[in-house]
Amino acid sequence: VLQVNLHSWDLATRHAQYKDFSIGDEESGFKLVVGGYSGDAGDAMAGHNGMKFTTKDKDNDMHGSVNCAINYKGVFWHNKCYHTHPFAPMRKKGDGQGMRWDKWLSGINLKRIIFKISPRLPSLI
Repeated sequence: VLQVNLHSWDLATRHAQYKDFSIGDEESGFKLVVGGYSGDAGDAMAGHNGMKFTTKDKDNDMHGSVNCAINYKGVFWHNKCYHTHPFAPMRKKGDGQGMRWDKWLSGINLKRIIFKISPRLPSLI
C-alpha cells in the first residue's frame, strides 16, 4: 500500500492511497505498478503506472526529445514527463521544476510530498 500526503505552501493538505503498489527489480528497470486509487488529491500516479525509473544517466521515460530527470530536476517513473513530480527540489516558484501533483494543483509547486509504504494486510473474510 502506498499512502501519499501532499502539503501546499498555503497549508492545504490532500492525500492519495494506492492499494496496489510495487516496484520491480533492476532487470525490469524498477518498473512501477500502481493502482487502486482512493483519496481527495486526484490520481496523479495513473500516468506513471508501468513506467521504468528514469535518472540523469538512465533515460527510461517516453519523452522522445528530452530526459525528464534532467529537464525537470528530479528522478521518477517519468512518462512524458509527469503528472506528479515528488522527487524534485523544494521550490516555491511555479516553474515546473518543483514538487508537483497536477491532479490537485495543476502548475503549482508543493511544499511537501510524503510517500509512506506499508504491506497490505490480509483480508479477514
